Amino acid sequence: MNTILKKLNLRSIPQRSVVYFFVSFLGTGIQNVVPQYFFAQTFPETKAIWLSICLILGSLGSITIIWWVNLSNFYISRCNRGSVKLILTMTISLILIVSIFLFKVSNVWIFVLFFIITRTVTQFLVNVMDQYFVSVTPNHMVSFHSKITSLFQLLGIMIAPVYFAFILPSFAINSTVLALLSAYTLLIILVNTQSPTNVAQERFGTLLKGEKLTFQDILFLIYVISLASASLLFSSNTVFLLADYYQMKSSVLKSGVLLTTMNVFAIVAVMRTKSKLKSTNGELLAPSKMIHLKISIGLFIAMISLFLTTAITFWILLFLGALIGYIYGLFYLFARQYASYYSVKENKPLLISLYNNNSSYAVIISSIALFATAITTHILGVDITKYIIGCIGLFLIISIVASTCFIISPLRKVIS
Repeated sequence: MNTILKKLNLRSIPQRSVVYFFVSFLGTGIQNVVPQYFFAQTFPETKAIWLSICLILGSLGSITIIWWVNLSNFYISRCNRGSVKLILTMTISLILIVSIFLFKVSNVWIFVLFFIITRTVTQFLVNVMDQYFVSVTPNHMVSFHSKITSLFQLLGIMIAPVYFAFILPSFAINSTVLALLSAYTLLIILVNTQSPTNVAQERFGTLLKGEKLTFQDILFLIYVISLASASLLFSSNTVFLLADYYQMKSSVLKSGVLLTTMNVFAIVAVMRTKSKLKSTNGELLAPSKMIHLKISIGLFIAMISLFLTTAITFWILLFLGALIGYIYGLFYLFARQYASYYSVKENKPLLISLYNNNSSYAVIISSIALFATAITTHILGVDITKYIIGCIGLFLIISIVASTCFIISPLRKVIS
């Protein structure tokens, strides 16, 4: 076996997972905090419209770069050592420069352009690196890779809103922190990407090449994107739901506490859950499909309990939020396990690429749903909050249907 695969151990996987924290931390802050802050300052009357446009364009950029990578068969595993160094250094440097200027610009079109570039390039980085890391991870460590990766991503998601909410106005602090984080991330990545072509050849027998998705893959992606859309629609409207649906005071503060609680319990779920991918004689057993249906049903029941009555105390809300967060953590972990397993087993980089980009599709879908709901309720002259809850429920039902079909679908036949 190649010496590089022998050197991969339990220490190297957390080290290289810094890239997932970096992209998750920066992506969450730039998507969820920075645009809201910018448009609230520059266009307070039309901030919602500008925010929707910005998020959709950024997501379209992310989706475009992922499809370009796969259609052009560009993989880090095909590049020599010098090319890898150059590509990664340029990518992280571009992310750093554009991100820093994003905090400083005042022109709306330049801000939107920099936002699109940042979203696109960060998605490119996590895509090419995840394809590489998955391809060189030995069978008995695929589950551990999925667990640590999920943990680092959830940590980035949890820390970013708090950090950017307090530090965003300080250009000097932001620039310094991002520069240090970018430099450390680049160092870790370069140390953990050695002789990629040789590793890919050993793992797969041939260089990586794109394979078509199966019907089960399509159903899996529908399930993932539906749940991600429901989650995004809930998290982006939590303040409105607490203020208008539950009639709670201090809705901004309480929504922050609720979302933080959910994130903490999602991390707890990832840390406590044991591997579902057992290795036998170096061969991985296929991950269970039934767990995805259980997760969909569990989230649906928890959400129904959350919105069943408006006569609810904040402490009960926090309890249900913790339950939803825990189940979402399981979703995050097992979905990544499935995508990682079949990306390796069936030599299918496209699957892990589309999985990694599920948030971009979720942004577009949830934005369209919210826009259509806002227009409809405005015309009808009714309150929007119950219709937002209805949209969340609809996405969860779609995830249940998709995961059910995913379980009962026949053999993994390729879509021609």
